[in-house]
Amino acid sequence: MRSDPVFIRFHRSVVGALLLASSFAGPAVRAALPPARDTTFQTVSMDGLPNATVLLPDGKMIIGGNFQNIGGVARPGLARLNADGTLDASFAPPIGGPGNFGKPVVNDVVVTAAGKIVAAGSPAFRTTGAVLRTNIIRFNADGSVDPSFDAHDTAHFKGLAVQADGKVVYSTFIVAGGVGLFGPKRLDADGSADAGFAYAGGILGELGCIQFHVQADGKILGLAGDNNPNRNSNEQLFRLTATGANDTTFKFVSPPNTVVEDSRFAIAADGRILVAPYDNFSPAITRLAADGTRDATFTFVGQPNGQALYPVPAAFLPDGGAVLVRQPAGDRRISFFYLLSTGQLIGSRDLPNSTYDNGLVGVGTLAARGFAMQPDGKLLFAAAFQDGSANTFGMFRLPPPPVPAPPVITVQPVSKTIGAGETLSLNVTATSESPLTYQWRHSSTNLPRATNQFLDLYQPPAERAGDFTVVVSNPFGSVTSQVATVTVRPPAQMVMIQQPVGGTVKLSQPFSLAAQCTSEVATGHQWYKDGTALPTGAGTGSGFASLNLPAGDTTRMGDYFVVITNAFGGLVTSKVAHIDLILPGPPQITSQPADLMLFPGQPVQLAVTALADGLLRYQWQHAGTNLLRSATVTDANASSLYIRETDLNRGGGYSVIATVTPGGSTTSRVAQVTLLPSGPPVLLVEPTSVSADFGQSTNFTAVFNGEAPVTAYWRHAGTNV
Repeated sequence: MRSDPVFIRFHRSVVGALLLASSFAGPAVRAALPPARDTTFQTVSMDGLPNATVLLPDGKMIIGGNFQNIGGVARPGLARLNADGTLDASFAPPIGGPGNFGKPVVNDVVVTAAGKIVAAGSPAFRTTGAVLRTNIIRFNADGSVDPSFDAHDTAHFKGLAVQADGKVVYSTFIVAGGVGLFGPKRLDADGSADAGFAYAGGILGELGCIQFHVQADGKILGLAGDNNPNRNSNEQLFRLTATGANDTTFKFVSPPNTVVEDSRFAIAADGRILVAPYDNFSPAITRLAADGTRDATFTFVGQPNGQALYPVPAAFLPDGGAVLVRQPAGDRRISFFYLLSTGQLIGSRDLPNSTYDNGLVGVGTLAARGFAMQPDGKLLFAAAFQDGSANTFGMFRLPPPPVPAPPVITVQPVSKTIGAGETLSLNVTATSESPLTYQWRHSSTNLPRATNQFLDLYQPPAERAGDFTVVVSNPFGSVTSQVATVTVRPPAQMVMIQQPVGGTVKLSQPFSLAAQCTSEVATGHQWYKDGTALPTGAGTGSGFASLNLPAGDTTRMGDYFVVITNAFGGLVTSKVAHIDLILPGPPQITSQPADLMLFPGQPVQLAVTALADGLLRYQWQHAGTNLLRSATVTDANASSLYIRETDLNRGGGYSVIATVTPGGSTTSRVAQVTLLPSGPPVLLVEPTSVSADFGQSTNFTAVFNGEAPVTAYWRHAGTNV
């Protein structure tokens, strides 16, 4: 390749550029730049992909590849595009179409200092008309064949470069040291074999040279390839003297088991070499000094887990970094990455599978080639897409790579006042064309795990009040946000709104207590039994507390209460809930039937309350004899007895037998029913005299017994009141 800086050439051999393809993953390389392309560049459809792109001083570009038509116009293998991507109709080299040798395919293109175009391709790459040339052809700037250049070698393989004096270095079949192989050869400016260049052999493998670069001192840097991993000594980056001899001062040695068919290298302005071997065991990008030794200041960061790299040339960035590309992988996308001069990946652009505005549909990206970086940093490339059963092709242009600059905060975190029970939420918005990292701080101290754009804190309120900032960083620097001051309002007083309720519990039944209070913040609670703390019961943390008492626990009887607290020192204590326990055995009568005094005709109403750990049954008795259900006795087998009318035979003693199985029976006390004779009412309780101050009210009470209806009249000084 020529070293004159006027023409910028990009292909499988590139000066000052490298574009790498791989399946990268991880935070160091993802989601930095939005998918984007330069819509001012007209995407012209093709029927094949360019293999090489050469930028011209006027902004136009020469492309060579396996296409036969561009935008419906015949251009077998070689064409010139305008700066906006449209086809330059004035450049129409006389290249024949498909014939006995197949279709014309251009493998590589270079431009000389005089502006002439040297293209090398397949055996079908031939001219038509008065000047017939094949394989390696030189064209004038207008596309006509240069008759002064006639290369007599009809076999061209990978690798092509032009020296400052117009001589052409390329790879072809040669015989060196009595051995036939593919190796470097040089042509004079007129296309004849250069007798002063003689490669001595010993370096190249089965594929020969796949990339050349002619240094300013005339030495030739090359990359040799081999499909056979057992011939490790033939696989390496090498350098020849200007006469074709091996340059023993070049120290680089490829790692063992390296298959370098798809390897690429690029030369920076300071002479350092960026090389990306495809290594089955340790794929990585390496930077070398000009003498081939490894550059210890370069460490590639972002290598995927054991995935091989597939490099394609592109361009160096102003800081000495490079542009990398991931060829389509499982997600069928092309991804471009930007590499700092230190070896760290700083950002990416993903080209999605989408319909472009010119009608070129890409439902699945297949390949990308023909990369070139313009002087303004915009990246040109060609891509192949799968559209159903057919493939479509086109040239595209991306915006420039990211500018090395620290982030810019566009939305600052805002000071706020929150309630004691609220979650603290802060956020920041920053722009950067490189991956961003975040670190939130509280009172100048880094918060653990607070490394996102959004901050949500659920810690106790004391840890949520104060000054918060966030440091936003990218590989080029960092910026600290303004201070966001957070004030936490103290909570309102806690009030108990649900008290625990006790009761009498059978041993065979579970029981639960519950309490609830008002609270703006999360709460805790502690249950107590007879003043002793119990293991904490269930609760929602928002003022609610419950305690479950399992069946069969004979220690459940007692006095219970709960204390509910919050993080601000709030405290509220419930009322005491008493629990009685019914143990197995005979029923316990807790309320005995009462004595009655009745007039004839009044009903007998008696009741008993009994407790038992089981189903209770009752039998009422009168004078020791079981009562039976009848017209006047409504139910003699319930906890209450009702006899509709009373005569002299209904007086006497009444009792009830309460029975539980298993357990036994318990007989109540005998309730005496006394029948009063008919007659006037009987004064049972006399009113009593009282002393009262003037203006003070007084109350008098008298109790009568008599056959209904009974009426009473109060008198004062003998006069009815």
